[in-house]
Amino acid sequence: MTTQHTPTTWQVVAIGIGSSLLAVNAAMNVRFMLGIGSGWDQIAAILTATIAAAGALTLAEYAWQEKQRMKTLGFLTVFILGTSISVLASMSRTATTSDAHTTRLQSQNMGLTLARDALVDARRDYKSFTNDAARECASGIGPKCRAWRTKADDAQGRIDRARAKLEAAGAQVVVDPVGSRLEQAGIISARNYAVYQPMLLPFMLEFGSLFLAFGFCRRRDAFRQELEALSDKEMALQWYRAQIARGNQPKVVDLASMAGVHKSTASRWLSVA
Repeated sequence: MTTQHTPTTWQVVAIGIGSSLLAVNAAMNVRFMLGIGSGWDQIAAILTATIAAAGALTLAEYAWQEKQRMKTLGFLTVFILGTSISVLASMSRTATTSDAHTTRLQSQNMGLTLARDALVDARRDYKSFTNDAARECASGIGPKCRAWRTKADDAQGRIDRARAKLEAAGAQVVVDPVGSRLEQAGIISARNYAVYQPMLLPFMLEFGSLFLAFGFCRRRDAFRQELEALSDKEMALQWYRAQIARGNQPKVVDLASMAGVHKSTASRWLSVA
């Protein structure tokens, strides 16, 4: 006798969450690979690996319950390989997107940095040329005095132009505000955050396989299993006694088949009945 397995509410919720996570992961990977010009064969390979990893963990759980250890090991191997491929593809996607965003902000700050450096150089030259002009002009206005004054005027013009560029560049943009704040709080350095942050989303999305494995699992609590086994035993023994009452001679193997248990278990039932 077999018992129909009915998913619990939590299992239905787990299946919904797992399916959503894996669907989002697959959609983001496909969009990214299309954006970088990958072929459909590569896209199909990534999708196949994602689906295989999701199903392999559930199948491994089934095989483990059926005590098929080699199949369990095989399904776990497929799960690990498929998950690795999917995680690496997702990490490539998030890392590429993050690096492109960082490069754009760094380029935006480059003009500000160059303008600031030009302003510092112009101010230093203006101060030096002004001092030299004052020293040469102390004894009268001659060619050297006028030359130093011209250089000072040029430096002043460079200062004005550098200030204009600074105003046009605007305020400096923080490339990684989260990493900077975490570093200020002493939690993690901005450099390490930039390394590990692209890994968070891929690993989170891969948890969809675990949600699906839980959603499709056939686990039953011990109390329910005990009641079902007791019910199977009593119903099988009632059938056995009814057959004897009718003048039939059922065998132990018939009782075992009726209860869905091993022959030795059925024989033990009869010995204590």
